[in-house]
Amino acid sequence: MRNTIRISAALVLPLLISSCGGDRSNAPLTVSPGSIQKAITEFTDQSLIPVIEDFKQQTTLLNTQAQSFCTTSPDLSTLTTLQNQWQATTAAWYKVLPFKFGPLDDNLLDPRYRYIDYFRERGRDRSDAVRTKMATFLAGSSEFSAEFSLAYEVGLMPLELALFETSATQSTDNSDILSEYGAGNRKCTVLTGLTSRLVADANYLLQGWQNSYLSSDTSYRDLFTGNQLSDGSQAIDTLLVSVQEYLDYLPKRDVISAASLIADNGWDNARSSIDMITQMLQGKDNTELSIFGLMNASGYDVAANNIKGTLIQARLHLNQQDAVSFYADSATLDGYFKRDIPDALKIQLGINFTDGD
Repeated sequence: MRNTIRISAALVLPLLISSCGGDRSNAPLTVSPGSIQKAITEFTDQSLIPVIEDFKQQTTLLNTQAQSFCTTSPDLSTLTTLQNQWQATTAAWYKVLPFKFGPLDDNLLDPRYRYIDYFRERGRDRSDAVRTKMATFLAGSSEFSAEFSLAYEVGLMPLELALFETSATQSTDNSDILSEYGAGNRKCTVLTGLTSRLVADANYLLQGWQNSYLSSDTSYRDLFTGNQLSDGSQAIDTLLVSVQEYLDYLPKRDVISAASLIADNGWDNARSSIDMITQMLQGKDNTELSIFGLMNASGYDVAANNIKGTLIQARLHLNQQDAVSFYADSATLDGYFKRDIPDALKIQLGINFTDGD
């Protein structure tokens, strides 16, 4: 049962300003395959591809800083800068993660997203296995590529271990971490190997969306916005189901704490996702047709306003670092994506949803 949300105008106004923009037309707006696809195309071009581009840029900067860190004389300042860039890269990833389709998930057995964020698959913590792998590598003489090849051995979590703790004792003191890097170059081999692999994976995602999907001559952007997906599904179905699954994943796997082992940036990561989901629904300043606009046109303005209120409340609970309340907000939003939004858009998602699945 959804409770009525009471939120001050000071909190509501910033969110609603941008959602009021858009849907500019003299003709009456109606929900139709054409209007839905226009909203999908605007979201893809104005929001989704740009955040994938930003993720690629953040991974590139992380790799550049790691290479510099390992080829110059590292100090506490450069280590802190590198740690901050890892956090910025992770926050950028959490804007992409709600949209787990296309190049992120284009291989049934070995999807690319697993090499960036293995935790997303089933919420499995493989940090101890990675610690063992790192310790063995540091004591040996093998090549990085020969040892770090499995999905859970690369990506953001192994990088967090490499940057925020020592391998020998798991000390999180930056002086100890810096000393371990200074003791030999094999930890730098791990660090730069991981950042280089992350850049390659980010580039794979962007190239698939912009240029060539699965080595074809067509970008996933064109397939998605043109409703030409190989499984026969509509783009709007793919989009809504992906976000719904992500909203279900957040509380089920306690993502705020369980996916942020040491750096304690789970709050910022969740905020990035909520901001992006908000943008998906309301558009940007230059958006002409948004999902909220379509909901209003179909008479679901009350549901649209309730969703806006829940999104604001979710941000408030993240700012308060109240995980229990935030996860309740996520569950409420999950319900809206299962029922109210599809109903407003007059679509059948073709999946039997179960609350708490």
